[in-house]
Amino acid sequence: MRLFKARLARLAFCAILAAASIGGAPMRPEEIEELMYSTSRPNVARTPRHDSAAGDNLIRKLPAPHS
Repeated sequence: MRLFKARLARLAFCAILAAASIGGAPMRPEEIEELMYSTSRPNVARTPRHDSAAGDNLIRKLPAPHS
């Protein structure tokens, strides 16, 4: 299913570029190549670096259960 969505997205992207070129929107070949490269790269989520020493004081201790 994921492969189908990726191919459909690429097809829609190419169709939009084709419609823009038929409509007269100027685009250099380098721009088109850069756009095609950026769509084929995997997406990477950027997260802040975790410092384990700084996070120790964020955890609260639960009170002991009453017997």
